[in-house]
Amino acid sequence: MGNKIGGYRMKPKHFVLHELFPPETIKKHGDDCYFLLDVNLMITIDAIHDLFPGSVMIANTWGMIKESIIRYGTYTYRGYRPVGCGVGKPAGAHYAGKALDFDVWRGKKKLSAEYVREIIIENRAKLPHLKGLEESDWLHIDVMERKGQPKDKICVFDVNNNWMYI
Repeated sequence: MGNKIGGYRMKPKHFVLHELFPPETIKKHGDDCYFLLDVNLMITIDAIHDLFPGSVMIANTWGMIKESIIRYGTYTYRGYRPVGCGVGKPAGAHYAGKALDFDVWRGKKKLSAEYVREIIIENRAKLPHLKGLEESDWLHIDVMERKGQPKDKICVFDVNNNWMYI
């Protein structure tokens, strides 16, 4: 997946294994799971995290304590998705290690996906690898380039496959 910088295998600063990988992938690869993620995704999710100081980004919750799961919901496949997991499009960005679904929480309040998208778009210069942003009730970002996508544009799309470059 090309996630080495200068021979060093990159890990995101703000996320641990269970937040990005399902249990079966961690069981198979252990601490080496990060090789399955695109380095541009790791750079991008860390940069997005830094846009929301004092907040937490919640992706997978399966490895959290019970109280956190009750608070944030139960999620297992919001980051990397192994072949055969049956979630999403089999050729989608999650399967390629290039996407993350998440929510942003500040204290006990979940920030609206619309608000978080607005902040991301306003700060797009800090997110040069961001290629896709889904309009939905949660946040989906990806670093997968689409055929014909202008280098400096983000593809904003919805579940009905409507899209535009911004």
